[in-house]
Amino acid sequence: AEVDPKTGECNFKWKAKGSLGSYEIMANGKLNMEVDKHGKPVGKGLKVTCSCPDGQRQAAAALGQNAIIVCKHGGAALESVLDDEAIAQFKTNLNRLQRQRKERATTQKKIEETAKVEQDRAMLGERARIEYGLKAMTSEEIQKHLEDSCKTIEGLRAMVALFPQSIMPAPQTKTCVRCHKKYDERYAAQRVCRLEHPYEHCNTEWDGSTISWQHCYRCDNDFDVPDNCTGRNRPYASGKWCFEGEHTQDEAKVEEKKWNADPGDLVY
Repeated sequence: AEVDPKTGECNFKWKAKGSLGSYEIMANGKLNMEVDKHGKPVGKGLKVTCSCPDGQRQAAAALGQNAIIVCKHGGAALESVLDDEAIAQFKTNLNRLQRQRKERATTQKKIEETAKVEQDRAMLGERARIEYGLKAMTSEEIQKHLEDSCKTIEGLRAMVALFPQSIMPAPQTKTCVRCHKKYDERYAAQRVCRLEHPYEHCNTEWDGSTISWQHCYRCDNDFDVPDNCTGRNRPYASGKWCFEGEHTQDEAKVEEKKWNADPGDLVY
């Protein structure tokens, strides 16, 4: 375990025993704590991974939600490095953040109340109409209307004012050498790389004569496990993705794992 005293960057590694064998947990980065609108703590900046079956899924969820999400092994590992001083510091920081959030919320509420009075004075009923429409319309309808608005100079000016660079920056896309899709890592929805199981290298497994599921030899995981497959021998359902994690620009990593290999060239 290493922690840089100047930057707070950490580099931890643990070993854990689980029901299916031994797992490796790693934590890298610097923990930054925020609070959500309910005052609950939200950790960011720290990347936590675990080699257990659920670790890959949790890591992908963390990328997509821009938050720290860990499996039970990762949670236990993080708790193991917390001493009394660290816990006390966490509580102090949490109280400070909650107090600041409450103060900001109070100030913002006053600003919004003043703005509503001015809006009703200048455009009576218009705010209520827009708020109702945003709730009544589907997200697809709203998106189409916004896209259509960009086709006129007046509409584009309104959109630029509504979505400045600070909210919607100009695209900075890269192409993942694993899945070959373009992504902009500033947008959480585009951060996750996903590859489906290669069905040429999947086999149907059976439990009796009526219950079956698929086993992927590419990732050595099971998927399409039916709900009526129960009991201690029920396989862990990994889901539809053979790989789910960060995009990469590292061609050597992709070549090492043979992610771009032709299915006919894969040997297990």
